Amino acid sequence: MRGWGDLLEMEPYFIYVGSYADQAHAGIHWLRFDPESGALSPAGSISGISNPSFLAFDQSRRVLYAVSECEEGAVVSYQVNAGGGLTEVSRQSTAGASPCHLALDRTGTWLAVTNYGGGSVSLFQVRDGGVLDPCADCVQHTGSGPLSNRQEAAHPHSTTTNPTNGQFIVADLGADQIYGYGVDEVGERLVESARTTIDPGTGPRHMAFHPTGSFLYVVGELNSTITTFVFAVETGRFERRQTVSTLPLDLITHNTTAHIQVDEAGRFLYCSNRGHDTIATFSVGAEGTLTQVAWTSCGGQTPRHFARVQGTPYLIVALQDSDLIVTMTIGDDGVPHLTGQSVRVESPVCILV
Repeated sequence: MRGWGDLLEMEPYFIYVGSYADQAHAGIHWLRFDPESGALSPAGSISGISNPSFLAFDQSRRVLYAVSECEEGAVVSYQVNAGGGLTEVSRQSTAGASPCHLALDRTGTWLAVTNYGGGSVSLFQVRDGGVLDPCADCVQHTGSGPLSNRQEAAHPHSTTTNPTNGQFIVADLGADQIYGYGVDEVGERLVESARTTIDPGTGPRHMAFHPTGSFLYVVGELNSTITTFVFAVETGRFERRQTVSTLPLDLITHNTTAHIQVDEAGRFLYCSNRGHDTIATFSVGAEGTLTQVAWTSCGGQTPRHFARVQGTPYLIVALQDSDLIVTMTIGDDGVPHLTGQSVRVESPVCILV
């Protein structure tokens, strides 16, 4: 990995931004990011997709995937061209309403999509060039939670891939459940391999694995917590270890959490607070446990999503209700600080480096 002193030798990054926009207006934007200064500048955008609220990237195929978060949900794949531009190569129904998240397996062969409104998880096979087959399987979740305004039914909110065994791990905000799924490649279907219940009213939203694959961190949107699970390789199941608040302990405010990420060295974990409008920093102990370190203002409202730029000290944040993308720099103590660099994008909700 390059050191930060080598940034002058690095090529600029492209930062892709998913947003809420109708089909007639630009919904996916790409920005140039200068790793020397942290500056962002618009490079292009594309319309033709409604509410591309979450994105994923296949590095080997240079294909970008986007959900279309609508009542008649869809997933779209794009070839990434020279200069960062996008060419659509396939579009398929997700067989469920309001898809809001998606993830590839380790081989790039299978793509899992969570349908928040439909309460289901859809599976797609990926062909050469990133072309998606029609939905191969759609697993319906059931259940509910104690908060009737958000947990009246199952609402799968995200999926990630277990780096240890390749499972898809799905967080269901509505049912307060974490699911593990394997893929039966012969039958082209999802097979449940694990299920874990989290505290009632948590509303698990996004998840992040420690780089070792030993720990899974789950952010609770509805109660502003992070729960640490230990992954047991022998059983393929998750065992709860710790739950901590994402807010200062003496603070009482309306807040919902959004995204969570562990740095590439596994030393620090970051979480976005919407309402408090901060990035919370935690140190990660040897046993995976978290300790509160700091809260940094994002300089705007509703930090919906963020991403570390690997190999650099930078973190990019999407401020949904301020229509801004801002750059933060992370010090040796792991705490991010605003650089003053920003660019305007309407209703940004996902950052993909």
